[in-house]
Amino acid sequence: MSNSPAKAPYPKKITVALSDRCNLKCFICVREEYERNIGSKGHNMPLEDLYKMEAALRDAEIIQLSGFGETLLHPQLEEILHYIYSINPRKNLIYLISNGTLLNAKWAELLGPRLNYLALSLNAAHPETYKRDMYPYLFRYTRETAPEAYAGKRFADDDNIRQVPCQFDRTMSRVGEFMAALDDDARQRVGLHYVVHNDNMDEMADFVRLGKSVNATRVEFNQYMVNRIAHIDYNIFFHKERFNARVQAAKQVGAELGITVIGREFGTEPHQEFNPNKDCNWPNAEAMVMTKGDTPPCCHIGLGDMGNAIRHDFDDIWNGNAYQKLRRERWMSGCQSCNLFQTFDDWRSHFHPSVRFSPQFENLAGEMHEETRVNKPPKLLILGAGRDGTRSVANLVAGLHEANGQQATVHHDGGSFRGFSAVTKYLKGDDEWLQEVCRSWDAD
Repeated sequence: MSNSPAKAPYPKKITVALSDRCNLKCFICVREEYERNIGSKGHNMPLEDLYKMEAALRDAEIIQLSGFGETLLHPQLEEILHYIYSINPRKNLIYLISNGTLLNAKWAELLGPRLNYLALSLNAAHPETYKRDMYPYLFRYTRETAPEAYAGKRFADDDNIRQVPCQFDRTMSRVGEFMAALDDDARQRVGLHYVVHNDNMDEMADFVRLGKSVNATRVEFNQYMVNRIAHIDYNIFFHKERFNARVQAAKQVGAELGITVIGREFGTEPHQEFNPNKDCNWPNAEAMVMTKGDTPPCCHIGLGDMGNAIRHDFDDIWNGNAYQKLRRERWMSGCQSCNLFQTFDDWRSHFHPSVRFSPQFENLAGEMHEETRVNKPPKLLILGAGRDGTRSVANLVAGLHEANGQQATVHHDGGSFRGFSAVTKYLKGDDEWLQEVCRSWDAD
């Protein structure tokens, strides 16, 4: 009789990042860093690789085909959709995120009857803002490094000189064509999305009006989670009253125009304790496969790899040791401070961990707002692998300090699930030796 655990049900939602290529370079995105890290402009997942995940795709209730790129750039997308439709008959199936630049009536015909949701990430209500934020190297960074060129005809009036519609107008025309080709039911499942920062905050009400012009029924505002030290000034956390006034005005315009406006506000969300083991259901219900097959634990952590769904069988990964461990216990350090469960008033929900944990963050942000000064300068702990079942003590200590609102820079030469599982024991007071290790380290 086998003692192996029963197979887990397939994820209800599976994200397959078909393409990590993009035709825009939004300043709120870390596109340049990403392309530098992978050594290319990105990749497209071949249709043949999807066949290896067929059982999971066949069983999924929602299939998201977007990741870190523009899905409509994929040369096989039409063929991929027909393949998915042939194996999964569900109606509200396909979830997409798109910048809208390539939409047209053809995509409405292909997507509309099977659409679960389409998030159109536009982030601007006017052509000038669109050019500034979506083409930053032609506009925003030129303003900062060469103001005389920024003020000249080449950048300010480029499209007028060429006597062609600007990119913003072309994009909105395509969005309008797409929306007009959808039936009323499908149109309800499209939302215009807007990432709010300090420079575009004052256009929120105009963005709702823009939505009306293309027959949108839903507009959603989300905060810019600052992901570069140089962008700290663009956060909205230091402008709470102004932001609340703008989002309330946008909601009022939405009520007048018959558009549902989604947007969080400061001072409206009650604080609640977050227990990742009870509150997070991601490893039971969702899975994510990146363009080259890597499977991160979730889209909120991003880092980490549970296996490769192209080189190996998806079932083996979904039922493998890493996922089984994560289902029993959210052992990853990022789970303890997941921004998915942070209130809007928590400053950490406005700054990406890569920024929060930077040595420069306290000085730069602390000058503007005392609330962010809980961050401490990083410590460096170097530990080797032990033989007593705590091989990854370095990861353990990092997890403990992150859970306590602190930060740690860690180098270690061994890693295992055991170190992360020991975090829970330590926090419960179950391991005196580990407590002593951390007390000694804190005393340094």
